[in-house]
Amino acid sequence: LLSRYRGTMFAQLYNYEDEHSTGRCCLLWSNFLSSVCSIFISGTFYTAFLMENGIDIVQVGIISFIPYISWIFNLLTPKLFAKIKKRRYILLFSNIFYYTCVVLATTVMPNFVTEPGARTVWFAALLLLGNSVNALLGGGAAVWHIKFLPKRDDQRSFHLSTVYFISNLVSTATALGAAALADALADSPMGDRIIIVLRYVSFALAVINALQLYLIPREYPYDITPGQKLRDVLTVPLKNQKFLLTIFIAVMWQFNSNITYSTYNYYLLDTVKISYSLTYLNSVVSVISSLFLMSVWNRAVRRYGWFKVMAFNCFFNVFMDLFGMLTTRDTVYFYIISATISGLNLLGAQKSLAQMLYINLPKKDTDLFNTFYNFIMYLGCLLGSML
Repeated sequence: LLSRYRGTMFAQLYNYEDEHSTGRCCLLWSNFLSSVCSIFISGTFYTAFLMENGIDIVQVGIISFIPYISWIFNLLTPKLFAKIKKRRYILLFSNIFYYTCVVLATTVMPNFVTEPGARTVWFAALLLLGNSVNALLGGGAAVWHIKFLPKRDDQRSFHLSTVYFISNLVSTATALGAAALADALADSPMGDRIIIVLRYVSFALAVINALQLYLIPREYPYDITPGQKLRDVLTVPLKNQKFLLTIFIAVMWQFNSNITYSTYNYYLLDTVKISYSLTYLNSVVSVISSLFLMSVWNRAVRRYGWFKVMAFNCFFNVFMDLFGMLTTRDTVYFYIISATISGLNLLGAQKSLAQMLYINLPKKDTDLFNTFYNFIMYLGCLLGSML
């Protein structure tokens, strides 16, 4: 049995036997820890945390696009890191500082600030500070960690599929367990406290993740063109037509996904009054369908290519949005249909979206193209969330 396992692609990619495999293992552990952490500091639990602190739906919408504004600082990243040969400790500081601001500080702050309007200002300020530092410094990690991705297309596709399957499985299991606990304690004094405790747990996991992700993998030399100018972040990628057309598809997906993202969970919890557990129905469907549809998506990619698969995902998503709009307290079944469609579509969409950056990514000046990609993607998120 052990010999059969060693012959699998998973064992070949994740084994700690060489530097690249060790790096991939760290990325996999990071994905695991991040999946658990993100459940408690985003989505339904984040919305519930804001609601408990007197933040209404309008203020939730305002707070939601603050992080996207901060990504303007990401344009400075290539110039900042152009002469920095070792990024390890800078990136470690950036990551921990980010979670200190957006998780720890925002959790503690309501104990000292009681007025909802003042809390909104503090939430916005802490999110802006944490996300600005992360945008300025955190972007330097992608060029480092991209070197651990498999070079062969089949291995890279397997790696991305594994990452997203583990992410969906872990996040769904964690979310359902936490949601069941929150639902059980909803009418007790412990209902509000459990969300606070989970945010502290998330911060601890985020610190552990940062330490293993930035202290263990080897850091390789960076391929940077000497004499880069600040404007190169925009001008160099704009000259690469294939790269631009590729990321345009990804940007439009992000734009559409964020039109209702910031307020839909608020609407479901506050107006429709569905349980915490039911808000994760799409994740449950995604995990179950992944067991049966993974090979189907892989065959579709091999036969039709990433672009046609992504087009199918976009078309399928229209029906999710349609049934989502029809959801009210009396028509919860429309939400169930919408969430089921989303879950069935999620794996294919995630795989396709993750590939958009790499399909036409040049091997030189990766910092510039990665920064441009992140900036445009967050710009799409910002414009979508502002509608």
